[in-house]
Amino acid sequence: MTETRLQLETRLPAWLRWTLTLGLILLLVSLGVKAYHQYSKPTTLTIAASDEGDTIKILNALAGRLANQKSRVRLKVIPTGDMSESANLFASDKADLAVLRADIGNQGAARTVVVAAQSVALMLLPPGSTIDDFDDLKTKQVGVINGDINKRVVDALAASYAMDRNRFKNVTPEEAKKMIQAKQLQALLVVTPVTERYLSVAREFLGLKPKQKPGIVAIDQADAIASYARYYESYELPKGTLWGSPQVPDEEMETLRVPINIVAQRRLEPELITILTRVLMDARGTLSTEFPILSLIRTPPTDKDAYIPLHPGAATYYEGNEKSFFDRYGDPIFYGTMLTGVLASALAGLWQFLGIGARPVKKGSLTVLASILGRVREADTEEQLAELEDRIDAIVQAELIGEAHSVETGADPGSLNLAVARCEKAIERRRQVLRNGGGETTSAPQPLPARPTLVT
Repeated sequence: MTETRLQLETRLPAWLRWTLTLGLILLLVSLGVKAYHQYSKPTTLTIAASDEGDTIKILNALAGRLANQKSRVRLKVIPTGDMSESANLFASDKADLAVLRADIGNQGAARTVVVAAQSVALMLLPPGSTIDDFDDLKTKQVGVINGDINKRVVDALAASYAMDRNRFKNVTPEEAKKMIQAKQLQALLVVTPVTERYLSVAREFLGLKPKQKPGIVAIDQADAIASYARYYESYELPKGTLWGSPQVPDEEMETLRVPINIVAQRRLEPELITILTRVLMDARGTLSTEFPILSLIRTPPTDKDAYIPLHPGAATYYEGNEKSFFDRYGDPIFYGTMLTGVLASALAGLWQFLGIGARPVKKGSLTVLASILGRVREADTEEQLAELEDRIDAIVQAELIGEAHSVETGADPGSLNLAVARCEKAIERRRQVLRNGGGETTSAPQPLPARPTLVT
């Protein structure tokens, strides 16, 4: 290892080694920063919602809460004119989320997150109406508020009660008031959440005067309708919902109900939807004072055969299977520990490669011994051999001094002992050659002093 490092240091100048090392460090740091940025960067989900009631305000409040919590999920609200437009954006994958009634648009790619509210179908009657049931409506004109949105409701009612579809007329709230007063409409279909705020708006559609109370017709075939139109549910409207005294209706009344869901694209990462679901369910308690409709938030059906399936991320929240800290980060911690070990080894190698903090190195001991070996073979006198022996003694002495002072001398003891022994044998052989007449001999041989040996 030491010889390899010495060879690299000999081949590569210090400035080049520093340049290569700094370049590698900068590359690794930039890759690490980019990876961290990508991992920690929050994911922004777009949500399409119509500006009905406080929907946009509520969603903006939730978006602000997610931002304040520095959550991995952020919301960007896309306001739309109505739910049909929201459904089109969602179906074309131009929105990650949407606030949609279950009976609107193509929701094949939708997965439910929460039930935000429930809209109830109310067949309202003006004061003094003599209509008792749906059979009486077959020859009457029925106005429909938000007719484009409520098309499927009308289709279901017309089919179930064998009514002429032309008996239903789409009208605006202003048109409804005028036409009811002019007796051009005998009933008004409204689909709305049954909170006091929305019910008061629905009563205004009838143009009621003080002390006048509306009437209502039961949808007594709601069970049959819900059996084939699975986006609807049969619902028992509590007595007194429309009017308190006298109560309207005066007893529980069967009608249709349709959920208003916050739906997500099924492609979305489950962990993101788990976070969003938690925030939405928490908002039911923390924001319901400011926005009472949030009290209507409910857990959606968790059945596998639900009309709109539950998103896996939402299911994780409702089933209480959210991952713990170690479940989420166990793998990164494990692999991070392994990577730390690899990086530590790499840094140690770079440390040696750069020679940072290296102990003083006396280079050339092995090289000098190699050159001495060559000169031994060319020596013509014993004096020359004695000089070479002195050189060897000096090298060994320097190595011993270096070991004593913990100074790296450039050669490991094993290699140095081998080189010294090789040189000594070569000197002895050359001396014998010279004594046997292989070269000039000027003096008798002298006994050699004991030579120190490195201990490995």
